[in-house]
Amino acid sequence: MDSRASRADTARAAAEMGTGPRVGDPVARPRRLPVAVRAVAILAVAALAGGAALAGTRLAFERQATTSSASPLGISLASTSATSTSATAALSTATASPVPPSETPPNSPAPGGFAKTGSMLTPRSGATATLLRDGRVLIAGGAREDHDAVASLEVFDPRTGRFSAAGTMSTSRIEHTATVLPDGRVLLAGGMNDEGGWLNTAEIWNPTTGAVTPTGPMTGPRPGGSAVLLRDGRVFIAGRTGGSFLVAVSTSFAEIFDPATGAFTSAGSPAGEADGYMFGAASAVELADGRVLVAEADPGTRHAELYDPTNRTWSKTGSMLMSRPARSATLLNNGRVLFAGGVPDSGSGPTATSELYDPTSGTFRATGSMAQPRAGQCTTSLADGRVLISGGWDGSAALRSAEIYDAATGKFLPAGSMTVSRWGHTATLLPNGLVLMAGGGDGNSDRTDAELFNPPARR
Repeated sequence: MDSRASRADTARAAAEMGTGPRVGDPVARPRRLPVAVRAVAILAVAALAGGAALAGTRLAFERQATTSSASPLGISLASTSATSTSATAALSTATASPVPPSETPPNSPAPGGFAKTGSMLTPRSGATATLLRDGRVLIAGGAREDHDAVASLEVFDPRTGRFSAAGTMSTSRIEHTATVLPDGRVLLAGGMNDEGGWLNTAEIWNPTTGAVTPTGPMTGPRPGGSAVLLRDGRVFIAGRTGGSFLVAVSTSFAEIFDPATGAFTSAGSPAGEADGYMFGAASAVELADGRVLVAEADPGTRHAELYDPTNRTWSKTGSMLMSRPARSATLLNNGRVLFAGGVPDSGSGPTATSELYDPTSGTFRATGSMAQPRAGQCTTSLADGRVLISGGWDGSAALRSAEIYDAATGKFLPAGSMTVSRWGHTATLLPNGLVLMAGGGDGNSDRTDAELFNPPARR
């Protein structure tokens, strides 16, 4: 999954500015801010002691492609729900065969370039983009220009460069998680609805039929969570909005979904809670050994812990070098995790600095800095192990620029500019090595347009 900014962050910032609920309000139902001030609000975090998070995990297409789908995991693939006939027909046609990795979509850019591709059917910012096992990309939820979350789904087919309808969720969702299960279906969980209500509901989308069926519920409402597909096929979801800025409503900081039973259960308590520490917004990244690195993403916090899904145990690890709300977190091919950008506590706006977590030593250390300060950017692991950083917010405007981090050198290099500025967009690695960038906004409106990036050769 690509990394992207969380709108739940904006709700916490809004609470500190008096436009959202505060601790002690009878119901915590944060309302989204108008489009024009969403990006501004995320940068007000440091100065106003608000909150921000980035649910960043690495998208691993290879893992999806090699996972067995023989087991039905207790839920019938023939399940049906209210899905339009046209959407189902389009899906049936599109799933005839996987997209060959070498197949190039129409209007593909030259190496190192960006080029427009087909547009989405609905303007979306803060949506999820999930790579399916057949090479298509599912776009789910998000918010449009009228500020309301949407329930519609659509898929991008790299062979045609077009988006098509893919059904409708049971409720509108933004700040939800979307995870491909071992059998190819997609778990859509939590988030907020179009009224800003926090959701504990979950549902599963079937890529063959386009049907959406309910599952769960979750252990508690969880907007802005971060999800990881574990090696045993279960899904780990972490992150609790609230704490010191909004009323905490999740019954546990993390939970696990079992596709075999359709049930969510608590993942236990982080080790820091025994010392009175309360996790808030966080990112979850699966490490090479199967453990999950969970790093705090609220202002003034640098705490990180490791979760072992085999033993269901939490343990403390090193602390980040600095607090980085609205940063990204990406697993590198050398096993380390890159944390880039964000809004430090200094109140000076987004930072260009970055740091690495080394699971061998359990420590964080500095690495190269980006050419451009960024918060809320997308990060995407490329086929050769480098990391693409695109868009985000520099403190005054949404960004068009992109850059690439090379773990071999520890340096960021310029990677050109997108066709338009984007913040709150998605950026997904396709089987052919191209990156699909879709939706997002420029601080004034949300977009339907999408584009492709062709990574340049290593320098």
